Amino acid sequence: MGHMEQDPGVQKVFLLQSASETSPREPIKLLEVVEGTLEVGIEPIGFPGSERTDGRPLVIVDVSPREYAGIRRRGKGVRFNGTVWKIAEELASR
Repeated sequence: MGHMEQDPGVQKVFLLQSASETSPREPIKLLEVVEGTLEVGIEPIGFPGSERTDGRPLVIVDVSPREYAGIRRRGKGVRFNGTVWKIAEELASR
């Protein structure tokens, strides 16, 4: 993934999925495990749609390796504003 090449702290990238993935307005959601990121909890960053995302918005959630381990240990996915995003496939890894 291009972002991994630009940011050497990115260790893993996962696709996140919600219950409304079939909606064409549902954003593409990525979870990035980033060494050195501040541990501030789940704070998604949104980007408008583009040709690369078929017009769908993009949401990126950066977490530290320790936060990621906690998410996996709890096994409940990523929670934000009452919504749960399930960790789906791993898209990239170092």
